[in-house]
Amino acid sequence: MRGYQQAADLAGTLHELPSCLRSAVVHVLTAARVELSNGRPLPIEVRRAVTHLQQALTEIHDAARQHAR
Repeated sequence: MRGYQQAADLAGTLHELPSCLRSAVVHVLTAARVELSNGRPLPIEVRRAVTHLQQALTEIHDAARQHAR
């Protein structure tokens, strides 16, 4: 659950993404975190999709950091 919030925070800093996409990504990750914190489990495919989204955000962030060097 904390990972979802960290990914949402990271997405908010990725100015490489258009703002509308960045906002949608943050919304999805925050929604997943809220559902879990309210005790409602996510369906397996939703969890897989959110995990994939987290990984993609990390890759984008890492590539942007390397490019900035």
